[in-house]
Amino acid sequence: MKKNEILLFPPHDGIDMFQEYPELASLEEFVMLSEKDLRFVWYFSNVTSPVYKKYYSNKSKLAEKSMIAAYGRKIENSDPSKWISFIRLSFPAKISIAIDKMQSFRVTARIKAQSAIESSFNNILDIAEDRPGDDSTISDKKAYTSTVAEISKILPSILKQVEEGFGIRREESGHSRDDSLMDELLESE
Repeated sequence: MKKNEILLFPPHDGIDMFQEYPELASLEEFVMLSEKDLRFVWYFSNVTSPVYKKYYSNKSKLAEKSMIAAYGRKIENSDPSKWISFIRLSFPAKISIAIDKMQSFRVTARIKAQSAIESSFNNILDIAEDRPGDDSTISDKKAYTSTVAEISKILPSILKQVEEGFGIRREESGHSRDDSLMDELLESE
């Protein structure tokens, strides 16, 4: 992986993804998965996964490489029926549902949400420091802090709405917005 590469929910060796990312553990599409199944779903369907980026045009190869990354090299021999089934892109329902959910995450929306929260956090720290020369009144500062608190409460549901997209897809010059994002991610390699 590149040094400045943006990854969404990347797995780390020895760390349970459900513990590292409580959001994933809270989503019904993932709760029935084992840790290794979740890793497979991430490698196979997360647009920031290096395996996905490399093999997304060849789904069988993508499944093979994702299985090896998630379950280890011995999966082909230790569970041949699972190996064959996944290579043929025949997944159990719980895996298919999780793949669809993982594909619904929008990296750019999450980056913007994170940036908004970080900016608000820094602004609140500035207010707490009450720097000399700041022309803001106490009531201005209280109003801003209150507004940030309210925004923080509703931002997760707004992000969910952005990711679900209300069923709307905008086509731009022959490509969907999602295709443009994918192209950008693949070109960033």
